[in-house]
Amino acid sequence: MASGLLLLGCHAGPPRPADPRQEAPLAPSTAPAERPPRSELARHFDLDKGKDNDKFQLMPHHDTFVALHGANDANEASNSSPSDDVKHGELEFQFSLKMKLLESDADDQPDLWFAYTQQSHWQIFQPSGPFRETNYEPETFVIQPTGAWCDWGAVKLELVGLGINHQSNGRGGPQSRSWNRVIGQLGLTVGDDTSVMLRPWWRIPESAVNDDNPDLSKFMGAGDLVIDHDFRFGDKERLVTSFLLRNNLRSGDNRGAVQLSLAYPIFNDRIALFCRAFGGFGETLIDYDHRQHSIAFGISLLDWD
Repeated sequence: MASGLLLLGCHAGPPRPADPRQEAPLAPSTAPAERPPRSELARHFDLDKGKDNDKFQLMPHHDTFVALHGANDANEASNSSPSDDVKHGELEFQFSLKMKLLESDADDQPDLWFAYTQQSHWQIFQPSGPFRETNYEPETFVIQPTGAWCDWGAVKLELVGLGINHQSNGRGGPQSRSWNRVIGQLGLTVGDDTSVMLRPWWRIPESAVNDDNPDLSKFMGAGDLVIDHDFRFGDKERLVTSFLLRNNLRSGDNRGAVQLSLAYPIFNDRIALFCRAFGGFGETLIDYDHRQHSIAFGISLLDWD
């Protein structure tokens, strides 16, 4: 009995120290958290900062394309050569680039951009082949990422912006067209494949002597709405769509335009077959007060990283 108590006393002694390797808490993982997929707006305006310095690098802005263009009602007033009739068919091309001039270090601070867009309509079916119209559009703007300002689940406010825009056709006399605007920007994403850009603008007033087209805003509107959506088929194929609506917001004398663009990538997801349909006023500045319907087919260059 005594030996049994002695044995019991041995087992009831102080507990054996635990192996520290088993009791030590697991060290937190040092692997970087995986970034969520970038939205099209985040890619387009480089909203995910802090990784690379993208200042002074050329990036796409609006559509860049070359296409055969046909209109139902050619604008004879746009002809640079009165001896030739304006043809319904022409070659249209546009290139549009932007560059970040100033980049803040923090994700929630604004960036300063400069952009340039040039659009030309070339009457290749006329004997002399003149350029009927070319529009030049430099602009500078500030983009403010919104982060988590407004997040309604599938709908997120990605950015707000403000800029100054000049657009002209570089011509003189009665065919001169130009205006300067202050343009606001409000960008949202809806789900994974849809982005919405609302751009209200205000035309900077000019003196009556210098204003070549005082009624331009009546036709070109007070802003536009652009809705972009990617239709995806399987893992690789997609159809890139863009719908534009422009309106003067006048009930009595309402004017504006609608435009639908389609792009189907055929090479390396960057070169695409391109189609654009337009209806309304102001496809170009010289046509600002001329209503027409047109369609264009060609090749476009999609966004690149």
